[in-house]
Amino acid sequence: MRKNLLKYSLFIVLSYLLASCKDGSYIETFDPMNNYPQSDTVKLDMQLDNSVFEGIVLPAKDKYFGFSAKIKQEKGKQLFYKIYYQNESYKFDEERAEANENFYGSWQQTEIGFKQVNSSEIRDSFQIVGNPRNEKMYYGINKPEQITQEKIEHHIRNARKDKKWFDDIKKKAKENGVSVEEQLFMDILWISAYNSQQEGDVNRRERRNPRTGAYKFMLVVADEQALSKIPEYIKDISKRNSKEEFVNPFSYFADCKIEGVDVKISDRVLQTRAVLDGKRGVYIDRLHYLKPNFDIHSSDSLVGISHYVFENALFEQYFHDINRNHIINQIPLIADVEGENYSLEDYIGNKAKYNEKSRLQIHPSNTESPAKGIQIAENRSYIQISNPGNKDLNNAKKENIGIRARIGFSYGKYRAKIKFPQLVNKDGVWCGLTNAFWLAYQSESPWNQRRACKKNGYVKHSKNDNETERQETTNYSEIDIEMIKTSVLWPEEHKNGYKPFGNQEFVLACTNWDLACQDPEDFNFGGIKSIQYQGQSFKLHRWSDTYRALTSRIGLNPNIFSQDYYYYEIEWKPTEIIWRVGPNPENMQVVGYMSEKETSIPNNQMTPIVTQEFHYSKWWLPEVFEQGNVPFPKEDLVGKIYEITIE
Repeated sequence: MRKNLLKYSLFIVLSYLLASCKDGSYIETFDPMNNYPQSDTVKLDMQLDNSVFEGIVLPAKDKYFGFSAKIKQEKGKQLFYKIYYQNESYKFDEERAEANENFYGSWQQTEIGFKQVNSSEIRDSFQIVGNPRNEKMYYGINKPEQITQEKIEHHIRNARKDKKWFDDIKKKAKENGVSVEEQLFMDILWISAYNSQQEGDVNRRERRNPRTGAYKFMLVVADEQALSKIPEYIKDISKRNSKEEFVNPFSYFADCKIEGVDVKISDRVLQTRAVLDGKRGVYIDRLHYLKPNFDIHSSDSLVGISHYVFENALFEQYFHDINRNHIINQIPLIADVEGENYSLEDYIGNKAKYNEKSRLQIHPSNTESPAKGIQIAENRSYIQISNPGNKDLNNAKKENIGIRARIGFSYGKYRAKIKFPQLVNKDGVWCGLTNAFWLAYQSESPWNQRRACKKNGYVKHSKNDNETERQETTNYSEIDIEMIKTSVLWPEEHKNGYKPFGNQEFVLACTNWDLACQDPEDFNFGGIKSIQYQGQSFKLHRWSDTYRALTSRIGLNPNIFSQDYYYYEIEWKPTEIIWRVGPNPENMQVVGYMSEKETSIPNNQMTPIVTQEFHYSKWWLPEVFEQGNVPFPKEDLVGKIYEITIE
């Protein structure tokens, strides 16, 4: 019995081997990058020239990877070949259903299937490009035109002539609590932005850029009979199977059972990264400034609306979306809190001194002069951003400032080298700022929707803090590092005499806006959930089952803002997010962690943002310092962004 069982087992194994793709039957050698240095890892920075509207190409737009292979020919057999590549750093394992989301490709012209082998040596070339499956959802109109103030005013005149349209604008203005003029501009800007994102016949490869990190390369050689058995959706990766799904060729050939197919994955890999800096300037996008007057204020030719910066700048000014559902009851006082001459006694005394009648009701604001507060260093080594100081109370403001990248990626290790303003002075008084490095969804258009939430949908993103309406899909995604003076403990944890008021500690908060999607197996319905990562414990907090963000907090010393610069890192993977900070890339501390078990991790394209913002302090309970009791800043609050590296 045992002897028969052994014979049967050997038969099954031999049958499987004979029926499977054979390794080494045709391919003797394979080098995917023979025109690059002969090392196991080829390191290559992404070329970012013209990448804002044309996308990223590896190795470069005018260059190719040359690949070669020695082929063992068999008399009477015609062979065919095809090369595939896949990003390895940011992928789902090939056995998972989500592997069809991985970034993989072949030749740009997907209709070119397998090519004929004409000799014992293959010599060919390829590029790694955005939207490698040539999916129609990423197509659009040709490169968007630059929207100018003149074009906006032309559209406004037309809107005023359209009675039905103008009446609708008046109604919305009343509902939103803004002037008709402001609502009119917002509508025109939204329409202009929407039109620029419409579908069309041009492959907008920048809408699904190549991912950073490591790539592997696979060569497949098949004889004519075997080739006829390979599905069309593997020969042409732009096609779908009978379930209308894309199929990852790396998944397919890992489980291939066709005799006469040889598969070889090269030991040589490509390692690539993107370095975003201010050397090409900062663009001021009219579409993102929601005020009628567009009075550019810049003495720097690299900051503005010139054709050069429109075409080339990797950053644009970020204008905050001001939530007017909240009010700051502001004390009428200007002081240099950051400069360390404002004590706890000053804070407490002035809080009591000014009653409600003597206070100013304000919101945080955006600049009235776009480009003001942004400057490129003379040697182009950094971008300087400044929240302006105030000279008199009649015009005093708490004005936000920030920059946003114009190139988007899905996933990556985003590491920013930044000198932020000091948050907490030597007496433990908060200056009112929230320093932040974060990622946010690149577009509201259909091409940038994130994966559907299957269980009950995402809670709709809105300015309503108590929103409960849900939807299956959304474009909204956001991952944050935010630094603020509050308590390191959540409200329900406050006991044992911990007093955050007046101490030097500030809070670094790590947040993923999962919009309360309940698909994760350990979804937090509200309160605190502790998890472990590499020996560290992190407390993940959600206010309620419909609260749209999951957050952890850690306390840090504000001395990090006294350094020439510091590094802030968000490593966004398909199945986990890791937050780190440190004095250099080789010495980073993990400050936050979440996985797909706890939170829905976005898979759409996002862009990095750096901001210095006057948050409503009630967003950070327990409220240690109230924003309204912190004076208007007397001096500029200056930050410097040296670079953002994505690898």
